[in-house]
Amino acid sequence: MRIPTLLLLTAALFTGRLIAGGPEDKGSNASVQFTVSAARTGHTLLFTLRPKKGIHINLEPGMMITADSAGGVFLAGQPQIPTDTSTHYLDQSAPIRQQFRLSKPAAGDSVTVTGSMTYYYCSDTEGWCSRFKQPFSLKVRSAP
Repeated sequence: MRIPTLLLLTAALFTGRLIAGGPEDKGSNASVQFTVSAARTGHTLLFTLRPKKGIHINLEPGMMITADSAGGVFLAGQPQIPTDTSTHYLDQSAPIRQQFRLSKPAAGDSVTVTGSMTYYYCSDTEGWCSRFKQPFSLKVRSAP
């Protein structure tokens, strides 16, 4: 009985499913605080990632932001990701910026932008890295 359990735990560790925030986790990441907001002007999403002490956000492999196009929202261009030039990790002093466009813009109407951000984070002290897919939903006002 102990050997199958040990084998199952070992397999889960190697696939990353037992590390907090593994690829199957759909909630929040215990190691990284996430927020999303909209810029006051233009169609720009602002993402912030604030890792706990001893955790950093890797930029390789790259982050990926997706939007649910069924809601009439489409991402425009690549995200602008601030980089700490000394470490080549995410620079937390500025938000990640992602432009978007609406399929049918109507001044004053509100639309909900839903999607996900996938990023990689690592422990500086324990030496592990993991991927996390963070869902988001944000109501934004359509610009005139």
